[in-house]
Amino acid sequence: MPTTISAVRASLLTDSHDQPLPSPQPIDPVTQEIPYGTRVRLEVDLDDPKRVLPLGAKVLVTYGSEQREYGMLTLFRAGAGNSFAIQARLPWGGFWHGEEVEGGPPRFPLPDGWPMVPGGEHLLRFTPWPASGPAPGPDVPPLEVRLRIGQLPTPGGAAPRIVALARDLGGSDVRIGRPWLLTARVEDDDDDVVAVVFTAMRGGRGRLWQLWDDGAFGDEHKGDGIWSVIRVGGDWFDQSELGGAKPVPVTVVAQAVDLRGNWSDPVSLDYVLRYDQEPLWMDGPDPAGPNVTEAGLSREQGPPDFPLIWARCDSLDARVCARVVAKPTSEAWYLLDDGMIPDVTAGDSLYTNMCWFPRSRYWDAVFYAVPKAGPLRVGEKLAVSCPPLA
Repeated sequence: MPTTISAVRASLLTDSHDQPLPSPQPIDPVTQEIPYGTRVRLEVDLDDPKRVLPLGAKVLVTYGSEQREYGMLTLFRAGAGNSFAIQARLPWGGFWHGEEVEGGPPRFPLPDGWPMVPGGEHLLRFTPWPASGPAPGPDVPPLEVRLRIGQLPTPGGAAPRIVALARDLGGSDVRIGRPWLLTARVEDDDDDVVAVVFTAMRGGRGRLWQLWDDGAFGDEHKGDGIWSVIRVGGDWFDQSELGGAKPVPVTVVAQAVDLRGNWSDPVSLDYVLRYDQEPLWMDGPDPAGPNVTEAGLSREQGPPDFPLIWARCDSLDARVCARVVAKPTSEAWYLLDDGMIPDVTAGDSLYTNMCWFPRSRYWDAVFYAVPKAGPLRVGEKLAVSCPPLA
């Protein structure tokens, strides 16, 4: 029997300005429109006797006559059985993955409207993957959940302004493996900002993603107008696969957009990747640094090819990272203890994230931690190795 969707449920958690509602408001996501910019809890029940991995759902958005893959929503297990859920501010919270650009940083809006997410019918497409046993074959059709997102409000109003784009580095140098916080302080007379997009440009190439003001991805205070994201020197946005042994300048360009589609002017900052210095994970152990006491990987708690990586640290005032090698590539990742999915409980010293894990490659990682403030003291580290998946 093929896996089928037995139920789809949704509840509105906020209004379009991301202000909490007095109580969750149930809504049928298939027949009713989800107001643009609201935060939603989406639940999907699968009918399958086998245990299924969390669902990595591709988000497909229609731009005019063209349908594009916009990002990915991961629905994690909710209770017993094959029930999965996610909370996200739609549509921008659909985990827009960074696109690649060449020639220079784009200035939004582009002529075709991208990456502004239109209202209308959106599609979540996923293939259920058994937690054990063989992977589904190419003949297994994907499952689809259709969501109706309301249109943007009438054009007009004031455009947002990025009044400060900053890095908490104490300078412009970034060692490979060093965690740091990129922040954008945004002001808007209408108080209706929905997204802040950044492009990290290395030479004539760049990669894009978002900053957040909802307490996730390193953001410290939800809704305070300071949009943030944790970066690690040598992460995907730094194009670490290019390597090298010389300092490399990088320019970050950011823009904010509001509910009516108004874009701010771009704001930029510069930093330098210090490939001429030893990576941070080579330091230590320093007796004054935070220590990683346990670490590992869980294939059952993440979607296919994106298992959960986790580490326990003896400090709540630390930034925890992993240097991951999926041969022949290497990348730096951060882990968080913020209670935001996939992390379960904030402040329990268990730091988590999802990490790309190509199925056919060996996987090795070094987990390490440094204080959030003060000298970069790396305490005890832990190494984990995994064979390729079957």
